[in-house]
Amino acid sequence: MTVFDEGQQQFWREHGYMVVRDVVPAPLLEGVKQNIEEFLGKDLSDPDDWYKEPMYPGGIINMSAHQSMWDTRSSHLGIVKTMIYK
Repeated sequence: MTVFDEGQQQFWREHGYMVVRDVVPAPLLEGVKQNIEEFLGKDLSDPDDWYKEPMYPGGIINMSAHQSMWDTRSSHLGIVKTMIYK
């Protein structure tokens, strides 16, 4: 994987995010989606279900310590943030 070019780094600095496709393996993402569905009791494949109660303020749920989230951060490709600043 290559280091991000200047244009990508500038976008990061201006917007605070960057879409980097295929960085986390799909099976790990599926695990995260499944755990979010279980935690919220919602069907993520049904947009009508997204805004039904119970809702969480700001749409943010604290699952950062959940194993599925750790798995994405510890995957061999989960190094994007460091690469931006090399």
